[in-house]
Amino acid sequence: MAAVFWVQDDLQLFLAMLIDETRAGTIHFTWGNTTVFKQIAERLQQQTGKNYTSDMVNREFHRLHTRYYSWQEALRCRFVRLLPEENRLLASDEVWEMLV
Repeated sequence: MAAVFWVQDDLQLFLAMLIDETRAGTIHFTWGNTTVFKQIAERLQQQTGKNYTSDMVNREFHRLHTRYYSWQEALRCRFVRLLPEENRLLASDEVWEMLV
């Protein structure tokens, strides 16, 4: 079986599924909820034709979750400024090295 890698379109579909299910209140995410990840993996398989597994969905969810909180912390840092009119962050090279 060929390896499956997250591509941008599939990642956007995955995020849309997470958002839809969360807003609908039909899925509540917990760290050990494998049923949720299995359901999403099945939907991804149906819509993309790729063999996404619940383990892959679980890992990607946690990777994105960790990344989200890292950026959330960065925005609280007094050395990082958000420039909303330009849709970008401003920070020194030293701060970027710590963040990325």
